[in-house]
Amino acid sequence: MAFILGLLLAAVPLTSAQGSWVMAHDASQGYLSCPHLVGTAYGLNINCPIYPSVEACQTDCIGKVTGCNGINYKFGGKCCFKQCANVYAPTFSSSTGYAVWMYHATCGLIESNTLYVGDDLRFVDDVLSAEACCQICSEDASCKSWVWKAKRGQADSDSCHLKNTVKPNRQASDCCISGLPSATTTTTTTTMGGWVMVHDASQGYLSCPHLVGTAYGLNINCPIYPSVEACQTDCIGMVTGCNGINYKSDGKCCFKQCANVYAPTFSSSTGYAVWMYHATCSLIESNTVYVGDDLRFVDDVLSAEACCQICSEDASCKSWVWKAKRGQADSESCHLKNTVKLNRQASDCCISGLPSATTTTTTTTMGGWVMVHDASQGYLSCPHLVGTAYGLNINCPIYPSVEACQTDCIGMVTGCNGINYKSDGKCCFKQCANVYAPTFSSSTGYAVWMYQAWAAVTEWESQACRGSTHTDNSPSYYTVAQASDITNCKALCVSMAGVCKGIEFSVSRCELWTRPEGIGATTGLVGSVCLRYTPAPVFVPVEGGKDRVCRGSTPLDNLASYFTVAEVSALRDCQNLCMKEQACHGIEYNGFKRCEIWTREQGIQAVVYNPGYTCMRYETSGSGQDISLVYP
Repeated sequence: MAFILGLLLAAVPLTSAQGSWVMAHDASQGYLSCPHLVGTAYGLNINCPIYPSVEACQTDCIGKVTGCNGINYKFGGKCCFKQCANVYAPTFSSSTGYAVWMYHATCGLIESNTLYVGDDLRFVDDVLSAEACCQICSEDASCKSWVWKAKRGQADSDSCHLKNTVKPNRQASDCCISGLPSATTTTTTTTMGGWVMVHDASQGYLSCPHLVGTAYGLNINCPIYPSVEACQTDCIGMVTGCNGINYKSDGKCCFKQCANVYAPTFSSSTGYAVWMYHATCSLIESNTVYVGDDLRFVDDVLSAEACCQICSEDASCKSWVWKAKRGQADSESCHLKNTVKLNRQASDCCISGLPSATTTTTTTTMGGWVMVHDASQGYLSCPHLVGTAYGLNINCPIYPSVEACQTDCIGMVTGCNGINYKSDGKCCFKQCANVYAPTFSSSTGYAVWMYQAWAAVTEWESQACRGSTHTDNSPSYYTVAQASDITNCKALCVSMAGVCKGIEFSVSRCELWTRPEGIGATTGLVGSVCLRYTPAPVFVPVEGGKDRVCRGSTPLDNLASYFTVAEVSALRDCQNLCMKEQACHGIEYNGFKRCEIWTREQGIQAVVYNPGYTCMRYETSGSGQDISLVYP
């Protein structure tokens, strides 16, 4: 415990709030051949200096070395600064031995089907993506907004236009994707299951085809829902073809079917917030190709995420490959596959992955418990635990709830790691040799729950942890420790009493992930393992979190007894206070430093729109451990 305390109290490497570092190659692949920066002209007087950590080198690259946007980093600390013309498609040498890291800007705003007209600063040809255009703007202090010409076939397709002012003469147009340079916040936030708010109620709403009638599972036009989440659930689960909604503050919800969820069409009318359903990809692997067994391919696909969406909407598609490299004959084509990751190979041609996991039979509840079978499937046939040797004096006791039985299994019954639970409260304790592959009986009537403290975020091997997306890798998300093996790395995480949300492990390097929202994504990296520690609670935005204030059982339920108020300087500080409070179920925070620590027993069950506020649930296991000693 003292060791962990020392790690957390040590100086944290400085990171830019305006972007993130992404490992593009590991040390077994070619390193950057982009122009090398050395000498006093760039703020250095030595060649490839030695640093105590990759984070320290990254900090100097962005903060002290003029023009630096990438590094070659060698085990032992040697760090070489690079300036690449395109951070999304850098050039590589065939030599190995250095890990390659690229700095990607985090855009302040990205607006599909939007054009800013006039007041040009300059333009750049052959830009890979809207994100790359944002990066160019972010690196130019004079650039206040940008436009990327996205439409195939137009004369200046793939050009990036930088602007002297913020969003001049903003217009709707399918020619372009536009936005603001990097900033500390973003206006687009994802909520449950891939839903993204693309317009608020002050902007135009969706003009995509409207769905109504029994053919779509509806018998009324734009029904009223108690919440946006309830409407989203019906859109995906009940309304045939629905992939977007217009949602009004009074609960009115209109279902839409858009041809392209990443570039929908809008009306100039306002009053409805617009939400689009974007497939949440199960896996995205940079510099990877799956070879053979093609299902079909689609041309002119804007991004890897869009390719994933296409695969996710085709029941026959098991994996996908997006041709990312500029100049290849089929650049920006999306190849759908009949099998999962067939003939997986390293290649800078492509980004590949698995489709969205839109349905699953596993439902996670409190801290590490996962339902692996419902009562209509076979129950556990693992060895049955009964008798005083296990702390029991009756066989299959009756419990008032499944949670109460789960608590006794882990806390009171020696060796228990699974249960068969019946609707009448009868609960049978089990000890399975492998909690990830237990044995089952053909009999039914009991729901099966397994205690799985560690779970793969996407895949069990060759994955590195990331934040909200596969490119989100701020060093502030984790602390690096040394561990002889993955078991010791897990033990370090567990000893942090809920502060550690998971681990990344590779050859004695142990990353202890403390990002309050947990590990949200991974990226392919040979030799690394990324695991989520399921008992650790994480912060989850309620209805997107942004511009929402917390409420109790209804939008009008806001008793002062539900929360305590503190004054803090940042959202992270508000989250820290919640994590130190055993009874905390969530937070409300605004830019004026007001932090509400919600301790209402039933938690946060509703929200109300209010600009400038953020509402987040803290989904906890209820461990009750004191974390004040390990979280500064």
